[in-house]
Amino acid sequence: MEVVNSYEQGTKAYKHCVGAMRKLARITKLAPIVDALSDLNVKQTEFRQDLQTVDIDEFLAIRDQVLGISQELHPNGDAPTSIASNML
Repeated sequence: MEVVNSYEQGTKAYKHCVGAMRKLARITKLAPIVDALSDLNVKQTEFRQDLQTVDIDEFLAIRDQVLGISQELHPNGDAPTSIASNML
């Protein structure tokens, strides 16, 4: 249990650690440890706030660059891609 207690409860790392220890205990057939780990609350309550974001225009520009979906690189590069524009 020392490994589990080395992580802060409520974090994703804690949840993954308990899951790994549970699996190890099941594989080695250590029922008392499986029971003890099953009693732990592994619900993630802390989430990262520093995630990256990108707006749709930037995403489409990067996607076009990577996939080569442009008029110069692909003959159907300017074809409509949305369902609504295909219905016109």
